[in-house]
This record gives sequence, C-alpha cells and structure tokens, in this order.
Amino acid sequence: MAGNGLPENNMRPQLDNFIRAALIAALAYMCFRVVQPFLILLLWAIILAISLYPLHKRVASGLRLRPGWAAMLITLIAALVLLVPTYLLGVSVASSLETAFGLLKSGDLRVPPPSDAISNWPLIGSTVHDLWLRASNDMTSILKEVMPLVRKEGLSVLSKIADVGVAFVMFVAALIVAGIFMAYGEHGSRSAVRFASRLTGTVRGPQIAALCTGTIRAVAQGVIGIAFIHMLVVGVGLIVADIPGAGLLALVVLLASILQVPTFVVTLPIVVGVFFARGFTTETIIFAVYIAIASQTDNVLKPLVLGRGTGVPMPIVLIGVLGGTISGGLIGLFIGPVVLAVGYQLLWQWIDNPPRDDARF
Repeated sequence: MAGNGLPENNMRPQLDNFIRAALIAALAYMCFRVVQPFLILLLWAIILAISLYPLHKRVASGLRLRPGWAAMLITLIAALVLLVPTYLLGVSVASSLETAFGLLKSGDLRVPPPSDAISNWPLIGSTVHDLWLRASNDMTSILKEVMPLVRKEGLSVLSKIADVGVAFVMFVAALIVAGIFMAYGEHGSRSAVRFASRLTGTVRGPQIAALCTGTIRAVAQGVIGIAFIHMLVVGVGLIVADIPGAGLLALVVLLASILQVPTFVVTLPIVVGVFFARGFTTETIIFAVYIAIASQTDNVLKPLVLGRGTGVPMPIVLIGVLGGTISGGLIGLFIGPVVLAVGYQLLWQWIDNPPRDDARF
C-alpha cells in the first residue's frame, strides 16, 4: 500500500490542516497569555469607551474639536470628577484618624452618658445601656478589652481598603485607555461590525454589534442615573439633618453606588455617629429611618430603568446585571447583560428560522 502512494496523499491534507490548527491554537494561547495581565483593564476601557462615545461625538461636533482633543477633554474632566472627591475624602479621613489617635493618647476621649430610655428597649436595652454607661465612666478599660479584636479585624479592613484602592487606580487607568479608544472610535466601530459579521454573517453581524453597544450604554446610563438619584435622596437627608461634610458624603454615596458598593457602608457609620453625638431622640430616629429607606433607592429603581432601549425584555437585562455582578463583580455588571442579550437574540433568531421540512432528513 505504501508503494502506490495513495494513503500518504490522502493523509497529507489532514496532516497539513492539523498542523495549521495547532499553530493557530498555539499562537492564540500565546497572545492570550501576553494580554491576560491587562485583560480586565482592556475590558473596562472598552466598556467606558462605548458608554462615553456618544458624549464624545457631541463634544467634538459642538466644540468643533478633533476626535483626539475631544477624547482628551472628556478623559480629563472624568478623571477630575473621580480624583477630587477621593482626595478630599482621604484628607478628611486622615484628619479624623489623627484627631482620634490624639484623643486616645491624651486620654481626653469622652462618651456622653446614655439616656435612661435606652434601658427600656426590648431584648437589648439593658445590655446596651450598661455597656454605654461603662464606656462613659471608664473608656480606657473598654478600649483595652476591644483592642485585640480591633487589631485582628483591622488587618482585614486594611486589606479590603487596599483592594479598593487598586481597583480605583485600575479604573482611572482604564479611563485613560478609553480616551485613546474614543479618539479612534469610528475605526473601532467599523472593526466591531466586521468582527461580528465574520462570526454571525453579514446580516446578523451589524445587529449583534448594535445590540452589544446598546446594552452596555443602557446599563451604564441606568447605573449612573440611578447613582445620581441615590446621591440626591441620601444627600437631602444629610443636609436636613445638618451632618458635617454632607456634600462630600453625598459624593461618596455617588461613587459607592456607581461602583455597586452597598450604601450602608457609608450611611451606617453616619447613623451610628449621630446617635452617639445627639442621643436617641425623635429627630435622630426619623433620620435613621429615612437613611435606611433612602439606601434602598437603587434596589427599587434598577428593575424600572435597566434594559430600556435595548430591544431585549427588562427581566433578561436585570438577570444579567444581577447574575453578572454576583459571579464577576463590577465588570460582570456589564458583561452579564451583554451575554444574555446576545444569547436571547440568537436563540429567537434560531427559533424563528427553522430549517425546511425537506432539509431535516
């Protein structure tokens, strides 16, 4: 059989195809390994560029700027919006910590005595009253008891703060890269349509590309819009209650809502501080109830806002947002609804275009 050469000739195309496929797979794997350290950064940059590109076009046409200059202007303003409140918050926290440590070292830290009405609270009233009274009489012994626990939990808190800091720096870097993407937005848009057309065909390709960009923009606009409403609702309560630094705290609520951090992380310490400083009065209780309700504003608005204008049912986008956030964190907030929206559209295109009866057999 080897003499006539037929088996070798028949196997040669298959062997060539196998070698080509192996080389392509190896090249793809090597490319992925090279890009992997920057994958999250690039995903964020693409999401930001897609979300901000309509604004970029309006700024470029309204101010008659070149695409590069318009992208630089938007990037600079967005970076200032992020960095200035963060800097002010950092200065405020550092000043508060310095004051607290000074009080601890000098021994001048005093806690006002509790109200007698606290002892009448159900279940926990007497315990809270006794602990509070003890702290007002002998704060030093209380601090000695809780200091080991504070040290242990403090390391965990510092680790979480460091993670948030790294994520914030990556977000700012992604914003800069997004500015570069926006400067070449037209070319990027055409490339996305070509890529989608190569995968799904010339008819479905533009539709899939438009669906992906529309879903990302809808989620981004919904998240940012909800965050602003959330900031206003909580900020009104802080201003009415005359909380020091209410404007800065409202900006922190805005950033926390955009980053999908639970608002109670910001509002709970405020409520506790108000109770310690002003006691348990009718005004402070009303303030606490209002802040608790206001902190749930985003959970109420998300089902009503997200998914509008995408051509996909709202439950699909909402499930994608919630499931993506749970499984993938903040980046999953955008990737989840895009994946479900594309899958939903492809599923119904497959259902609505069945093969002909004579082609099934």
